[in-house]
Amino acid sequence: MRTVGRRTSGATATISAMRAVVVVIVLGLVIAGCGATHTTAQIGLPDCKGAPEVRPSEVTLTCADGGLVVSHLHWAGWGGSFAAGEGLLAANDCKPDCAEGGYHFYPVLLTVSGGQQCTPSGRRAYATVRYWFGPAQDEPFPPGSPGAMEPTTNFPCKSQP
Repeated sequence: MRTVGRRTSGATATISAMRAVVVVIVLGLVIAGCGATHTTAQIGLPDCKGAPEVRPSEVTLTCADGGLVVSHLHWAGWGGSFAAGEGLLAANDCKPDCAEGGYHFYPVLLTVSGGQQCTPSGRRAYATVRYWFGPAQDEPFPPGSPGAMEPTTNFPCKSQP
């Protein structure tokens, strides 16, 4: 698999804009009194196996092939009704095919929301991840593709052995 270098043009402006959005979200959480407590901070986000992870540093958006992975995540508001995370998306361009495709990197903002109860542990977990690329003009999804049309992924809990 070949790897394409990290994209830099326009990335600084995009990261600055995304940080401003994170600040606004955090301020909204503080004002609304939705800050995490010791109990609610233990809420998780299911990974590809359905096991909840607290404040994951990496989230795979496409579990079937690992073609979209967000890493280097920094979270704000974890444990509230929603949380926001800033990170770096690695997107496989699948050229000439996904096995030999190269990765392109984009700054991204994730929000996690919704609630679910995981069994058999009974642990609470977020259910939905929504991603946003900010004002970037070169998004990893061509117009009309599923990723461009629906930037939301559901993360269900699964029974653990």
